[in-house]
Amino acid sequence: MRTTTAVLGGVLILALAGAGAYSYRQRQETRRLATAQPVPSFAPYVKPPRPWRWPTEGEWVVHEVVRSLVSWSALARNEDPAGSQVTVHRVAGAEEPGAFEVTVTGPRGPSRFNVQPATHVWDAATYVDAAKALLGSGEAPMRDAVPEVDTLLLAGDTASLRRADALLFPQVSARPRDANLHDQAALLFASHGLKEADRVYADARPFLNGLVAHLALARALRGAAAPTLRGQVAAAAADVFAWRQTDAMASLDRIDAADTEGRWKPWTHALRLRITLDPRLASLERRPTGLEAFESARALQLSWNCEQGVKAATTWGLAKSAAWVRAAAESCSGPEFQDLVGESLPLQVEDAGRLLDLKAGPLDSTLDALQAASLANTHQPARPTSIVPPHVRADAGLRHIVGAWSMMVRSLNGLGMPEAVQELARDTEALRNRLPQRALLDMDIHAGLQWQRVQSFPAELCGGYAKLVVDRPDLIPDSAWGNGYFCLGQPQLRMASAEWISGLVVPGTGLLGAGPWRGVLKGKGPETEAARRRAPWSTERVWRFLVAAHGPMPPTAEVLKAYEKLLDYNATAIKVAIDTIHDATDDDTLQQLAERLCEIDVETCAESAVDLAQLGREEAAERMWKRALAGAREPIGLSTSLGWYVNLLLDRGEEREALGVAQSAAQVYSAGGLFTLANAYERLGRFREAAREYAKITQRYENPVPENTFYVRYRQRYGNDQFGAEADRATAALFPGGLVRKTVADLRRQAPRDFVELRQPGELDERFRRAGLRQGDFLAAVDGFAIENREQMVAALSFTDEPTLTAIVMRPGSGFIEVSGPYRRRKYGPVPKPQRR
Repeated sequence: MRTTTAVLGGVLILALAGAGAYSYRQRQETRRLATAQPVPSFAPYVKPPRPWRWPTEGEWVVHEVVRSLVSWSALARNEDPAGSQVTVHRVAGAEEPGAFEVTVTGPRGPSRFNVQPATHVWDAATYVDAAKALLGSGEAPMRDAVPEVDTLLLAGDTASLRRADALLFPQVSARPRDANLHDQAALLFASHGLKEADRVYADARPFLNGLVAHLALARALRGAAAPTLRGQVAAAAADVFAWRQTDAMASLDRIDAADTEGRWKPWTHALRLRITLDPRLASLERRPTGLEAFESARALQLSWNCEQGVKAATTWGLAKSAAWVRAAAESCSGPEFQDLVGESLPLQVEDAGRLLDLKAGPLDSTLDALQAASLANTHQPARPTSIVPPHVRADAGLRHIVGAWSMMVRSLNGLGMPEAVQELARDTEALRNRLPQRALLDMDIHAGLQWQRVQSFPAELCGGYAKLVVDRPDLIPDSAWGNGYFCLGQPQLRMASAEWISGLVVPGTGLLGAGPWRGVLKGKGPETEAARRRAPWSTERVWRFLVAAHGPMPPTAEVLKAYEKLLDYNATAIKVAIDTIHDATDDDTLQQLAERLCEIDVETCAESAVDLAQLGREEAAERMWKRALAGAREPIGLSTSLGWYVNLLLDRGEEREALGVAQSAAQVYSAGGLFTLANAYERLGRFREAAREYAKITQRYENPVPENTFYVRYRQRYGNDQFGAEADRATAALFPGGLVRKTVADLRRQAPRDFVELRQPGELDERFRRAGLRQGDFLAAVDGFAIENREQMVAALSFTDEPTLTAIVMRPGSGFIEVSGPYRRRKYGPVPKPQRR
């Protein structure tokens, strides 16, 4: 079996890709065109020997919490929990968040009780009565918790968490009726949960289950006494994981007010950062604890930009930690961050080994140990051997390794390197057989081998996915439930497609559900609005709730109101607001937001400048372009956003500067950069040079549309035969039915045909809206030319530089009508000649 170093050839491919992706793709282009895309083999799946399944997530959560209660309560009664059985069934017809019948069989015979959450299934108060019944009578003396454990939890790294567990476990085993120790155990689970910080395979729920169980035990043992600040911090963390952000922030305020010594300030600070992702909270007069440093760097990365997050992580010594790389590599792109992706898998393997107290060793032996610990999970009560059970830690380690592999696949795919994905798949075939979640990774690999978006998965992949749904739905993160939607044609997953729709509300939380397992509520109604109020700092959730309430293009006022807490600092929220502002009366607000976004992240300046230029705010746009040219480090993104700036310079007669900017954009060899230089040559009357640049796009990206559009546009604007043969071929390719003029009367008489649909935000250009077009229109003609698709639409729009647009749309309820209004076009016509004085 290969060692870790030998197996990770794919990592080396990726590490080189950041600097050499372009040359690599050039070398592979001929080979790719000459050979069919290879498809990796996918080994058959072996169903694990487990005859169990939870029909809903709620039943799994209740089962896991009660299972922990039984295990620890048995210690308190000096009994052996081995042989006990827990079964949970949701009561049919029970209102959300559900009611559950629980049966526990053990040495004392069967006992039955009901669990009926008042708010949600992770509410610790729900389980206090069950904990009291299972604990039975007995003295509950409380002594001090273990001070060193509190210190280790603030460090936050895996080694410290394992040391904390080793110190705390014998104490809880000896004093299982000490509420203070159970509060400390809950906080240990919270520390593990905070390390679940990437955006694809993160899953804090297994740790949340344990946190809730120990909180319930602590409250049952404490009785009427007030909870400790430690217990309150753990409860606030539970609310954070359930995306009950508003409740969590209120709890943190109460904790800070009561914590006169500031002992719990690092915890409340870290949790506030996790909730708000507000980088302004990251600056501290004192050196942050490891827990705070991790959350601060993560907030800088996600709300501002990767460069600042990585810089902070390096300063605080986090740069090479598995948890930080897990969080950063998922969001950071560009050559300067490719090392994060390349380093992630070795770090995750090493860290997963630490979770099981393994010595550093080969990947195959680490995977064997993780798989063995995962399979040793009986899913029933057992005598505890640690605070955080081995199977929970093993599943987390496996999840992190799968996430790192998946990230490599997605990065290679994003770089246009399917051959490297194929090589990675081949080199890791045997190792993937050790992964319980192999079906998910195989689906990622299959998607990484495609040049287009996946429409469905092969039957063998869907079969493996179906078995995972049946056997281990708890191993499927939120992001992967959507895979089932692409397997609906397979007999293993024959169910209504609506059951796989994402964005529905998990009862009583701010969580959004996906897949048939979660038992979620419908996407509209009182619970949706309540969930929105619970998670006002989540950019993703705020947007999904806006769409649920108002459709894909919510009113500007509603967007600004919904993102009110985020618009001062969160780049993602600001960008969403900019993209959804569609009223000229709000242009001042749009400019302010664009300038704020540019201040936060220089990489956004050029794109935001385009938004302003298209609205006529060229002075502000120029300032932002200049800042981007001076400070942006990501050349591809910058090169695609300079065309309007080059045209602005040409219109002012600054030909030399314009060509300099255009040529630097083209040197990146992005399609947008090549287009910018071609456009500049076209406007300067250097048509042969323009044609050569447009041809490069066709050759490099296999996209002939810009080149064809140029030839058609040239004939429409100039009418001579300089490119006669090319224009004939281009017109036939772009307008197979001919370039035809149509009136409203013509369109009313003709048979139905294809039109350009304007329904989604990306389809209804803001300039279209201001010219009089509406969401839901079907665009049938542009400036008199009939169009049937977007390529034809873009071509027709480029035939003139006139600042007005005349369009014919088919508007539901009105039929075909003509719409006309102001429209700021990208220019292709001759540069104005300087005026003589």
